[in-house]
Amino acid sequence: MALDSTGAPAVAAYQVGNDYGKTLLYWRPTTAQAVAVTTFSVDNGVDLALTFEGTKPRIAGHMVGPTEADASTPEPDTLMFFESNDGINWSPGVNLPSNGGTQYTAFTSALAVDGLGHASVASHTNSSSGPCGADPYLATSSDEDDGGAVWSACGVDTNDAHVYGSYSISASYGTSRLTSTLTLSFVSAASDVTDAGADQGGIIYWQHP
Repeated sequence: MALDSTGAPAVAAYQVGNDYGKTLLYWRPTTAQAVAVTTFSVDNGVDLALTFEGTKPRIAGHMVGPTEADASTPEPDTLMFFESNDGINWSPGVNLPSNGGTQYTAFTSALAVDGLGHASVASHTNSSSGPCGADPYLATSSDEDDGGAVWSACGVDTNDAHVYGSYSISASYGTSRLTSTLTLSFVSAASDVTDAGADQGGIIYWQHP
């Protein structure tokens, strides 16, 4: 659930069909029925994030694309971004880019917009290192309000100064002295400290840049 700039609520959710296919739904209390944003095949996990650019809803989340040929052996979940001006007519969705190599995202995602056309999506990634940083993954766009077509992706820690295992990510843009500064919080799981070589565990707070 999220509130728009007027304080009005909205809900985004997944609905599972009898064939285990899924539909991404968007609903406001002022409408009789939820709007179907997109449909997709069986996925490895369910997560999504809803926020508003003023009164315009934005959604990001993991799903397997509708062209998946063999649902019994699904590919890694695809992290996607959707936008709408009115909550009824939605964009076809943007597949957010990889941050390099064979890395892919999963498990958790967070979406933030700053009211100036900038959007960011953060997520767990399966690698502890990468060409420009690794876990957590961060995709950013400077033209979110114009189709969100131009996205770039890296790890948050581009210098690989630390190794994290990120879960339960939240994201928001700051106000006042932190205007247009993205802030993240996430859990760096204790098991990753032991098993994946993470050098910091616990709850992590991050400002970017």
